[in-house]
Amino acid sequence: MLACQAYAASISGSLSNCSDGWECSNVPPTTVCYTTGSGHSLVCPYCWGYTTGQDKGWVENCTCPWQSSQVGTWN
Repeated sequence: MLACQAYAASISGSLSNCSDGWECSNVPPTTVCYTTGSGHSLVCPYCWGYTTGQDKGWVENCTCPWQSSQVGTWN
């Protein structure tokens, strides 16, 4: 959550746009994502993986599967 909040602050975004529990097709591990909008206008530039497995410590671009959407590390 702290990585997402730091991103939000860096773009003058809202900390409330950071939320936990995002999954790719209901398959863990979960991630924290920065999102704006809703429904078909949902915008998600980045997610941060934090549980064990391939996603831990990775920044992802919000596409599924997570493993192929990794754009960098954060931890």
